Amino acid sequence: MKKLLGIAVLGLLLNTNTFANTWDIKEQKDEFKGTSFKYVISNWVKPNKPLDFPYEDLKVKFYKYCDNNEIVGLMFNMEPNIRGGDIERDHYSYQLDAKLDDNFEKVYGELDFGDKELIIRYGAGVKILKSKLFMIQIKHYNGLRHYKFDLNNLPNC
Repeated sequence: MKKLLGIAVLGLLLNTNTFANTWDIKEQKDEFKGTSFKYVISNWVKPNKPLDFPYEDLKVKFYKYCDNNEIVGLMFNMEPNIRGGDIERDHYSYQLDAKLDDNFEKVYGELDFGDKELIIRYGAGVKILKSKLFMIQIKHYNGLRHYKFDLNNLPNC
């Protein structure tokens, strides 16, 4: 009976923490220019459903710059192969569905050709950072997937 209860409690903890985020504050230095900036970045988050080969290991981190709440972004561990965007001069642009707490929003994202970083712009960062839960839906090559970020413990820097 104790083993069964222990397994149930462990399962509940694992399920509860599936989308809980831990955060790190990092510093990026440019030794050539002698400048630096800090940013906050989450742990890796997997999509709600796995993608097919060769993207079955795709995951993403959410980040924000410490001195700028207007621009936030997603850093994928590999090129994400997102569909449905417009081709601009030097990047793809996407209008994406987001859920901020219980409200649905459209956010604008940009991804440089061949890059792994989707930058979310045009005021969406401020709205995202005011929420406690941020979900974003992305159309990948084999269907829609969403990524969920718990912003409750997002540190100030």
